[in-house]
Amino acid sequence: MIQTGVVSIMSGIRNQDNFYNQDKNNSIFHFNIFVYLWQSHKYEIMQGKKHYEEKLFTQVHLSRRIPKDNFYRKLKRGLNLKFIYKLTKDYYGKGGKHSLDPVVFFKLCLIKQHENITSDKKLMEFCNIRLDIIYFLDYNLDEKLPHYNTIYRTRRHFPDELHQSIMEKIQEKIEKLNEDQAVK
Repeated sequence: MIQTGVVSIMSGIRNQDNFYNQDKNNSIFHFNIFVYLWQSHKYEIMQGKKHYEEKLFTQVHLSRRIPKDNFYRKLKRGLNLKFIYKLTKDYYGKGGKHSLDPVVFFKLCLIKQHENITSDKKLMEFCNIRLDIIYFLDYNLDEKLPHYNTIYRTRRHFPDELHQSIMEKIQEKIEKLNEDQAVK
């Protein structure tokens, strides 16, 4: 494609008497091409410029974007929270609309506690801009995170004692995970 463009430019230059004289040598011919391209503003300086154009479809693997030593990546890899399903199943109805996954809810509670965030709205604003947290929550970039009102409503489903005991178990698992990683 580049050769075709150069050939068409060269043939255009050859047809113009002021740019090409067949009696002159090749170096003058190449200099004339350079001058012609420079004057016609088709010659670009080789300085890089980043041009952003948002893509409609993008293939991104969050796991490749999160550093190996990231706190939330380590939690995702080593923290098993499946016990939450068994402890919370009695607080959900048999029919109707699916609710927020209780594991996601308690991960959000953990993030809120760990990051010292005071409101559910600020929590969700924070989570929406952090790739490592989106990865930790098992969401993809194109998935919408829960609305902050959903967090509030989910919290009301569980008694305070249950919420506190689950958070304590999660903290114990994190401490054990830290001890295991310190030994390695």
